[in-house]
Amino acid sequence: MNQEDGPHPRMAMGIEVMWKPVVHYVKGVFPQGKGFLRDMVKIVEPEKDIHEWQQSESWADYYIQKLTEEGDTVLDPYLGSGTAGAVAVRNGRNFIGIEKDPNVAREAYSRICQELSTTTTVHGANTDLFGQPGPSEDEERRNVAT
Repeated sequence: MNQEDGPHPRMAMGIEVMWKPVVHYVKGVFPQGKGFLRDMVKIVEPEKDIHEWQQSESWADYYIQKLTEEGDTVLDPYLGSGTAGAVAVRNGRNFIGIEKDPNVAREAYSRICQELSTTTTVHGANTDLFGQPGPSEDEERRNVAT
């Protein structure tokens, strides 16, 4: 992602981050016929109305469409505001997001659910998978004991 233009949070620390790495894993062989993949995508100004680290959807849309097919699964280990999740479900992909802050995870969950409710075609998406807390340690011990 190209962040050359405009301010971004790390500038306050004296660090000007101009790019971000994207990790892509493929099961089997990368599908042919999708054209070339750019390693730098010009992004529009990120929205910051949900989360202070919120990203623009333009980069997520480009990479999700280029690197995945409908029905594939997108993993975002730094969920934040849920940008990748919202774009993934909009494009008919399954999505797994990981977020350590429960309040931020709830905001992302709401955003992704909103996207699911406005997407006319949901390709096997299961909203039960998003944001549902697992059993507590006590509940887990009780389940094992019975």
